[in-house]
Amino acid sequence: MSSAIELLRHFSVPIYSCLVEGFDAHKEALGEALRGVRAASPGVQLTNRNSWHSEANLHLGADPEIRWATDRIRELATGALHDLYQGWRDTEPRIVDCWSVIGGRGAWHTAHQHYPRLWSGVFYVS
Repeated sequence: MSSAIELLRHFSVPIYSCLVEGFDAHKEALGEALRGVRAASPGVQLTNRNSWHSEANLHLGADPEIRWATDRIRELATGALHDLYQGWRDTEPRIVDCWSVIGGRGAWHTAHQHYPRLWSGVFYVS
């Protein structure tokens, strides 16, 4: 799976962090897969500035590297849910929306929320 899930108590909501085991073996191919999605789509403009934002259906594709990443996201969510709600270790979280943002120097996001989603996450590739 991943390194131990660390609970960071910086805000009024829980923030979980971990290093994903095996990431180095997937980093280049995952980056290539995401750049391939960018090449095939004009993307969307939401809160992203000076960056490309994919459609929110990234988790539905067949690319094996993106599937590998979404499987790791589900593992982290399962661990975090178990930490908060005993017995949820057997729960299988569902990804409803998943997207990629590719930005370079000067890229940023405006303030935003992910309502009505109760959980959101970030998987940094680089």
